[in-house]
Amino acid sequence: MRYTHRSFILLVAYIVCACALVSCGAGGTSETTTTAPPVLEAFSGNIANTPSDAIPVGAPLGVAADDAGNVYVADHNYIISKITPTGVTTPIYDARRVFAYLPSTTGDIASDRTGNVYIANISNDDLVKISRDGKVNVLFGGSYNSPTGSVRPIAYFHANGITTDKGGNVYMITTNNAILKFTPDEILTTLNCTNETGSAPRCNLFHGLAIDSVDNFYTLDTSNNTIYKISPAGLVTMLAGSPGLSGSTDGMGSAARFNLPKSIASDNADNIYVADSGNNTIRKITPAGMVTTLAGSAGIMGRADGTGAAARFNTPYSVTTDNAGNIYVDDIGNTSIRKITSAGVVTTFPANFSIDGIGTTARFRAPEGIATDSAGNAYVVDSYNATIRKITPAGGVTTLAGIGGLYGSTDGMGTAATFQRPLHVATDRADNIYVTDDTAKIRKITPTGVVTTFAGTPGESGSRDGTGSAASFSSPSGLATDSADNIYVADTGNATIRKITPAGVVTTVAGTVGAHDTTDGTGTAAHFSYPHSIATDNARNVYVAGDDATVRKITPNGIVSTMTGIPGVYHFTEGSLPGGLLSIKGMAIYGTSLYITTGRGVAVVRNLPNK
Repeated sequence: MRYTHRSFILLVAYIVCACALVSCGAGGTSETTTTAPPVLEAFSGNIANTPSDAIPVGAPLGVAADDAGNVYVADHNYIISKITPTGVTTPIYDARRVFAYLPSTTGDIASDRTGNVYIANISNDDLVKISRDGKVNVLFGGSYNSPTGSVRPIAYFHANGITTDKGGNVYMITTNNAILKFTPDEILTTLNCTNETGSAPRCNLFHGLAIDSVDNFYTLDTSNNTIYKISPAGLVTMLAGSPGLSGSTDGMGSAARFNLPKSIASDNADNIYVADSGNNTIRKITPAGMVTTLAGSAGIMGRADGTGAAARFNTPYSVTTDNAGNIYVDDIGNTSIRKITSAGVVTTFPANFSIDGIGTTARFRAPEGIATDSAGNAYVVDSYNATIRKITPAGGVTTLAGIGGLYGSTDGMGTAATFQRPLHVATDRADNIYVTDDTAKIRKITPTGVVTTFAGTPGESGSRDGTGSAASFSSPSGLATDSADNIYVADTGNATIRKITPAGVVTTVAGTVGAHDTTDGTGTAAHFSYPHSIATDNARNVYVAGDDATVRKITPNGIVSTMTGIPGVYHFTEGSLPGGLLSIKGMAIYGTSLYITTGRGVAVVRNLPNK
């Protein structure tokens, strides 16, 4: 398939093309005259007459470590992965397979000394245990979809943080002003919180939980930039920071300043570590309350290993420690796990989600767009790895361009090149590959892996037409090529459709900059509402989908019309056009059929007009 689409489309391509992917490209099918009226049908999946569920993708959410040095990561894919000290990465839990009802979040996670993993707030406020042998057990909560049958129900507890102690007890701080304790013998107790005067409870303000050797708890108030200590009796006192004051100052207790702290952990010496997200630093608090910056430099965002202030982070989100005193940070903006020694030496933990190999031995990190070439090879935008991966018809996966987890805008050959945020991909008749990257540019990769910036300038958003770097884009997303190797770009931020010739000349073919609505018309008189998916047919018609539940058609002379769907009405109805559609994720064309992926399955418009 030469047309851009999300990873779901690969499955459609193999179904539709019966494994003959070579015939799915621009010019790959013969033109036929369509005489039957076009109709909209369900093709596969459970396409219900309700809005599509959006499924977040890829980014890590929480991190935990056991005494053997294994690290556990929870991400937006509802997957818990185990990473060994040598970087061997395996998924140990997939909530989508365990629960009949898709959980709302994977929430916070913790592990005990022996490698059992606990997850809070998976679904319906449950506490889920994943044993070392992979057995999943819902220990308690309000779940009506537990994979293990009945669970111990308790009052609503929505966990804001979870931790374990050396005895294998599990603790959660909740929004109903309590700390829940669950023992290995399955005894549940509740510790109610009180403030310094012993009156109003205040645990509902806090996020994150850590425990020291004498059973004091530590938590934080992100919005007030403060760190708190809770005694074994439930008395809450302020440990560091000053309510309502932000900053990056080190110092004793209330003299210190934080900026949106997100997570907290403790070590064997009762030191406390804070992921100070807004400062892009990791802070250390001694038992006496002295705050220092262990790693990172306040106000400087980046990705760099090093010691202390020489290291760089991008929105550190979750933090944990192991038995040897190492700190592990979920560096969410860099989609990586960072390891910090007690001396402040920062390295990128060798979690390898960018493994080349055959079939299921390969690993990806949030794959997005996909396209195929004339030989049936598939090219996948491995978005969070910032790489372009190649999959042969036999299933062999290699990295064509970019370096897993290294972000940038460098042109070059193969792994010498870097990508900032690749999203979508398309190929032309010569098997060149085009990628939308970051918020402002289009990259080109030759079949041999030479990467150049084809149009736009890194980091420079705009709406200028022009040639090469003289043109500008605003959050370009979907890509497609036509039979003359012109490239069409869904310029989402500008609400326009752009055309790039093989010589790199960029023009606006439809839409008005900043006019985010669904007005039909000719050329710039038409309007689009955040267009993101795009496809072309052999007659050089362009099909565009956005966030408005419609598919729009642009003829070669620029006439824009709504082919199917009703703007803003997310309701699927089969039959003659314009039928109703759900939220659209991607599109692909084969012959006279347009395949449309939604959050619930695949729909198809058959008998597509080719005039």
